Amino acid sequence: MNKLTQSWRTPQGWGSAILLGLLVWLCYHFALQLPFFHDDLPIISWLQQYSWRDIWLGHENNYYRPLAFSVYKLGLLLPLGGRQVVLHAVNLVMLWLGAVLVRQIALHCEHHAGRALLAGALFVIFPFFTESVPWITALSHPLVVTLTLLSAYAALKATATGRSGYWGVSLLATALAPLAHESGAVCGVIVGGLVIIQSGVSAGWPRRTIFIVFGGLLNVVAVVARQSILGSQAQLTWQGLPDLPQNSMFFLQGLLYPLGPIFDWLIQQWGWHDFTLIGLTGLGCGLGLLWLARQSQSWRWLARALWWWFWSALPAALSLPYGAFFVGPRLYTLAAAGTVMLWAGIIILIEQQIHQQWWRRVVWLTLAGTLICQNFIYLRHEQRLYTLLDDIYAEVLSAAADKTNSPLGLVNVPSSLTWEDRTYPLVTDGIVFVPGAYSNIAEFIEVNLGWREAEALSVRALYQETDPFWLTLGPWMEGASLRQFLGAHRTIWLGRHAEGGGRFWLDYVGQLTPGSEVSADPLVRFENGPALLSAQVEREAGPRWRIDLEWLAAGPVEATVFLHIRDGEHNFVTQADGAALGGILPLSLWQAGDLIHDIRYVLLPPETVGSCTVQVGLYHGEQRFPAFQGEERCPDDAATVVEFTEPGE
Repeated sequence: MNKLTQSWRTPQGWGSAILLGLLVWLCYHFALQLPFFHDDLPIISWLQQYSWRDIWLGHENNYYRPLAFSVYKLGLLLPLGGRQVVLHAVNLVMLWLGAVLVRQIALHCEHHAGRALLAGALFVIFPFFTESVPWITALSHPLVVTLTLLSAYAALKATATGRSGYWGVSLLATALAPLAHESGAVCGVIVGGLVIIQSGVSAGWPRRTIFIVFGGLLNVVAVVARQSILGSQAQLTWQGLPDLPQNSMFFLQGLLYPLGPIFDWLIQQWGWHDFTLIGLTGLGCGLGLLWLARQSQSWRWLARALWWWFWSALPAALSLPYGAFFVGPRLYTLAAAGTVMLWAGIIILIEQQIHQQWWRRVVWLTLAGTLICQNFIYLRHEQRLYTLLDDIYAEVLSAAADKTNSPLGLVNVPSSLTWEDRTYPLVTDGIVFVPGAYSNIAEFIEVNLGWREAEALSVRALYQETDPFWLTLGPWMEGASLRQFLGAHRTIWLGRHAEGGGRFWLDYVGQLTPGSEVSADPLVRFENGPALLSAQVEREAGPRWRIDLEWLAAGPVEATVFLHIRDGEHNFVTQADGAALGGILPLSLWQAGDLIHDIRYVLLPPETVGSCTVQVGLYHGEQRFPAFQGEERCPDDAATVVEFTEPGE
């Protein structure tokens, strides 16, 4: 039994696979809770309308990825709710398989269990996977790298055993790689080069040459077929040529990713130029790598890693403008395998230069631990962005689940979150849920729930900057257009965030019904102002209470609503002043006959216990509007409209 086969069947092999699986779960289990979002929306919408024939013989814009699209199509056979979890799980499985294959390839080539496991672990926590793993329709990236790794592993196994069946597996994976993602066109070159670097010219070389050449021809055929299907769209594949120097620096930065935080600190603190710093560092690292190769008397580990990295980076560098890289770290996915093999080798070879066993362990643990912890911290940092946005979008789906709420009007819902301080230069750390360019909140709801009666807008007066920085969904509106939007939707929902950007959530803030005819006696009448028809209080959770006010407008008026909470001894407790509907609809926009269901929320201090009253009034400047309940004027023109009891602990 050869060493390559033994590596799978030993307890250490299974233990490493389980360990890598646990690491995948630790880093990306949050993705299983995410809905369809961002690029998922147009792709899933497209697939719902097209047949299997369309998937394999057609294309969406200039994208031809039928293998990945087939996985999505199969996922759509599952019921809503379950399909999101299953398709997210496919991405996690691809990441795990890729890590296991990285470990197996490194173990076969170097016969060093520590280096192999470290390479697999670094692959899992490679920082630029935070876009390619949590997005369902980014599956093409982990899928193409897994197929390329499988092809390489099978080719190495065929070389070691002489069995043609393994070449069959390698050729099949090579043929499928371009159907997962266009970068798979270099799969044959990557695999052929790895075999040559590892085995050189030895017995059986002519036979291996046939399979290597055939693998390359398969990729050529795939490229020609893609060009034929895409037609004129295929001309876009050379857009990166004018930006090739910048694109090259982008991928060089990916190769040097462990030094990214240091780069960022030097750039932020000293104003050093990104490209200059990365170029000089790359030159210095290149000299250091040559020294390590000479000291270890082995050059193959370096050649394999750089061969994989170069050919993996080439398709994107030639086909995409630099602007696409700046917001697309997922383009590092295929190059990640070579990159992590390189750094696993560097750490082990540095450790081997130390003669004392105790110090060798200290150096190994220090270097490996620093790199793993650095990457894990970054992944947790990015996970927080996904979690923050997922919380509020889960509430959007919860509101949309009740069709009696439709059509929904959503105000100041975040479309994306971005950290102001970048961790890696040349990369924008940001998460987008519903991009305004090619999707909207209605499509988000439709793809996740099956129907679409919702619209989003932004109100500048309610927007506040936070860290992470957030952008709102929908156009900015005010005045008559804002009022028209509010009146056209059955329920209005407002995106809110805690002080300092700690949490985002969604509040139902009421509705506007124009032209209502209400004849009931008002609870409170305000002179030269609207009438308050009713007031109710309901406990939400913990110290949070919801107060529903029903207003009937007599016309526009320059005034502001105040709402005060007082305890049993008439002491002031808290307040919820401001315009109606969470601050969206000022009284100056009210029209005669408008029925406004105005919902406000208050948090009572922990020491509040016992009976409390809600007082409501109107004011303009320093003056309050005269308030009447029946024929009597309210003391201080603050009408007591409802009582409730805070039981305390």
